[in-house]
Amino acid sequence: MPCWSAAILSMKVLHLSTHDLAGGAARAAYRVHRCLLRAGLDSRMFVRSKTSKDPTVGVRTDLFGRFYFQVLPLLDRLYGKRLKTDDGLQRSFNPASTLSLRRYVRPAEYDVVMLHFLGQGFLSCREIGRLPGPVVWLLHDMWPFSGAEHYTDDQTRLSDGYTRRNRPANQRGPDLDRRLWEAKRKHWNVANMTVLGASRWISDLARHSRLLSAARHGVMPYPLDLRIFQPQDKAAARRLFGLPPERKLVLFGAVGALKDRRKGFDLLTEGLARLKVPVDLVVFGNRPDDRFDDLSVPYHAVGMLADEYSLAMLYSAADVMAVPSRIDNLPQTVLESLACGTPCVAFNVGGMPDMIRHRENGYLASPYSADELAAGIEWAIEDQSTGGRASIRAREHVAAMCDEAEIGRKYIELFQSLRRTR
Repeated sequence: MPCWSAAILSMKVLHLSTHDLAGGAARAAYRVHRCLLRAGLDSRMFVRSKTSKDPTVGVRTDLFGRFYFQVLPLLDRLYGKRLKTDDGLQRSFNPASTLSLRRYVRPAEYDVVMLHFLGQGFLSCREIGRLPGPVVWLLHDMWPFSGAEHYTDDQTRLSDGYTRRNRPANQRGPDLDRRLWEAKRKHWNVANMTVLGASRWISDLARHSRLLSAARHGVMPYPLDLRIFQPQDKAAARRLFGLPPERKLVLFGAVGALKDRRKGFDLLTEGLARLKVPVDLVVFGNRPDDRFDDLSVPYHAVGMLADEYSLAMLYSAADVMAVPSRIDNLPQTVLESLACGTPCVAFNVGGMPDMIRHRENGYLASPYSADELAAGIEWAIEDQSTGGRASIRAREHVAAMCDEAEIGRKYIELFQSLRRTR
């Protein structure tokens, strides 16, 4: 690592995120935080809901603060009920104040404020607009440049702005997406923001959006601890989880996927039914529901995994990881699986092509073909049976893209440039 000046390494960075470990976006934010600490920066994180025991992660511990932070998601859902739509999109409206963030966190004491996933009522638009600069926003989804939607395929509203004329026909009631978009435009000093995309796809969307086009833009991959996520002995990994030693195993992460159509469980179900080779499905995350009874293949549920070492072992136990999302930025499951040498099969959407090289370290199926998804799973299984070249390439690609030390260096260079332009 370059020899940075004491002034640079003394920079204080504050991360704001709804969670620290609960969900992929939270884990990504926490990994950036830890990456900066290892790079030598004074990094701190403040969240609405804390899972880790990390002393560098802060949360309100007073009785009223804990109660209020628990109520925020409920307030968000109640506020959103006024919007009548059947589009099934996940939204965050963040209508309430966070009760004097400046009093509890004191953002002005930091040289850089990094924003991550802020949904479920964590920070209001007004509160975000009051943050001192420079502000660096790492995009985990589309919320920072949409209305209330975390993901949307409405390119017209993103590029032209949210107006009365371009409201979707399937909506009734107050246009809460437009109201939130207008609040963002009113309160945010976009020229003071540096917007980073973990994938080229989401970075391009933000750059061409009406809301964030005036910001500074760049691409910054997620860091990953390659000492934890690395290939393990497959036989030992299967014994650890009680998985059949001779079966071909397809892994699927069900955290949030059973309630979110965007995650594509229905497409995976169709794809598995069209396979010409026998496989078992291994599911981690949420507990399987009645829909799993209709699967055409046997399945094994391993539940929630509390630590990353167990997760790395599970990836190593599988022959292929299926990520059938209809739209996604760059799921942590893809990075983690590839780092453990397990090829990924996904649709050619969103940020998937950044990490999955078609027929090299995984398979990019045509959206949203169940036949193509099945073909990708069969290709990965065949590769594993004939030397596993895709596994080697998977590990090599993640090591080149997600190395913690290299990404830490890039962040320091970015913060140094922001300091010069203040």
